[in-house]
Amino acid sequence: MTARLVARDVRKDFGGVQALRGVSLTVDEGSVVGLIGPNGSGKTTLLNLLAGAEKPTSGTIELNGRRTDGLPVNRVVGLGIAKTYQIPRPFLAMTVRENVAVAAMYGAFHRRAGEARDDAGRLLSIVGMDRQAETVATELTVQHRKQLELARAIATGARILLLDEVFAGLSGDELARSINLVSKIQKELGFGVLVVEHVMRAVLTLSGHVVVIEEGRTIAEGAPQEVVLDPAITVIVGPNGAGKSTILKVINGLVRPTAGHIVFQGKDITSLPAHDRPALGIASCPEGRRLFPLLTAETNLRLGAYTARGRKAADATLEYVYKLFPRLKERAGVKAGRLSGGEQQMVGIGRALMAKPSILVLDEPSLGLAPKLVSEIFEKIHELRKGGLTVLMVEQNAYAALRIADFGYVMQNGQVMRSGPTKDLLDLEALRRDYFAIN
Repeated sequence: MTARLVARDVRKDFGGVQALRGVSLTVDEGSVVGLIGPNGSGKTTLLNLLAGAEKPTSGTIELNGRRTDGLPVNRVVGLGIAKTYQIPRPFLAMTVRENVAVAAMYGAFHRRAGEARDDAGRLLSIVGMDRQAETVATELTVQHRKQLELARAIATGARILLLDEVFAGLSGDELARSINLVSKIQKELGFGVLVVEHVMRAVLTLSGHVVVIEEGRTIAEGAPQEVVLDPAITVIVGPNGAGKSTILKVINGLVRPTAGHIVFQGKDITSLPAHDRPALGIASCPEGRRLFPLLTAETNLRLGAYTARGRKAADATLEYVYKLFPRLKERAGVKAGRLSGGEQQMVGIGRALMAKPSILVLDEPSLGLAPKLVSEIFEKIHELRKGGLTVLMVEQNAYAALRIADFGYVMQNGQVMRSGPTKDLLDLEALRRDYFAIN
């Protein structure tokens, strides 16, 4: 029988904390499913539930139609599910061969000692560690410890493997070798894999299907390229002084965070200078537009095309901006300081677009604009999203912003108070009343 692991509407509470809020997924034998999301989104919690280390608060977990939620870890392993750990946990005093043999002895098939040692030898050859078979585990490199962790999981006889950040901490060459190794072994042995990973290169290479979770909820799933490249509008809302603009300044490199990291397309850019970030695909329209008032609208626009890809396509991008904002073509020769507030906002957004960004960061795009112009600007932002551009926006006009956005964060006093699909935030009466004064 082909193995199938199914989680349905799984929820997990730790006291008053909702770690998982109704996550569902399926892993079939022979397939690779990627599970991605930011730190604290619930990924490892879900793996622990699937492995039997925790019991769900509600929902069901089944392997081939048999309920496994509530079973102890050894029973779950015996049924054919095994998990690796972010930090490998070998028996340090044992050799590599002995570590793998122990897994074979206490796995699904309960091998005898001699059989287990034979299985260990075969598996070590498959994972490329036959030369280290008699090495004591404490002497292994990080990469070899991760390979040993993988070999031990396979040795249990599992048909579904749960891999928890097996590529974390590896150098460039080690990462490439490890991705190729996991791909080769999975295709050769045919087991199913659920891989939790922050290294997007690994997710895109290995996975046939990706599930994205945020704050314990599934927010997207599908083919890797579709999910990773799926454009969306994310909005951050909250009262003055909540910290919204500070977050954007950290993302743009204008403010250094006291703690934490900024990761863009799998690369840590926390220490990258602000002037180097547009070349990666991050462009910003700051609060108040910050135009050069004595230069014409078109000159201001062309100043945005200072990245290599921006300069290469400057003329074509300028025509695109004029098509998006026809009024700017009529006012191209007018000094920016003589433009209306709405026209200046169009120039600010257009200038950012001239850099050919992958993500557009907008700080208070409706600030100081008449309601009719606010609607027009928001319509253009939504049009950009439909054209394939990802948008991150901070906005005081919460109701209007949430109506066009896909996902939202509500901030107060430097903390995220709520987050989720914007339709859920708009439905929260208390949120609307207390934070936004919307009746």
